[in-house]
Amino acid sequence: MWALFVDDAYAKRGIGTALLASACSVLKDAGHDRIWLTTDPGTRAEKLYRQAGWELIGEKDNELLFELNLPAGSA
Repeated sequence: MWALFVDDAYAKRGIGTALLASACSVLKDAGHDRIWLTTDPGTRAEKLYRQAGWELIGEKDNELLFELNLPAGSA
């Protein structure tokens, strides 16, 4: 997956949270136990990832690098 965006007209309705949770679930079901993503600093996406429990682990190409562990029984 390259990007996940929600149109501004639909912001703050839980759509991004649901899409992110679904993507994480698909990756977990495919056998992944750790996943990564990047986003620009100061975006709604950064706030979403932090609230969803993603850990900021550094920067890559001027973007924030986040990691999420997907332990058994959760997504």
